[in-house]
Amino acid sequence: MIRRDDGPEFKSKHFKALIHRWNIEEEVIPPGQPFNNGHMESFHKLLRLECLNREIFSDIFEAREKINNWIENHNTCRLHSALGYKTPEKIWEKGRE
Repeated sequence: MIRRDDGPEFKSKHFKALIHRWNIEEEVIPPGQPFNNGHMESFHKLLRLECLNREIFSDIFEAREKINNWIENHNTCRLHSALGYKTPEKIWEKGRE
């Protein structure tokens, strides 16, 4: 399931086709209640502040590379206070044991 707001980026035909193809359910958060999806709101804020607002992409391939590098760092190197100053990767590994 994907929990989302009702923003225009989630109304495209491409997005709708993708979630349909992957058989993903949608849950739309009521307007003005981003706290219902706090983890993703926080992630999107960091992605925008630390990556998207700091970079100029020359093409889609460069954008994918830089964004994927940021996400990789976010999940494997960066310590998160909400996770007891561990990386998400460490938490996922612990959950698999």
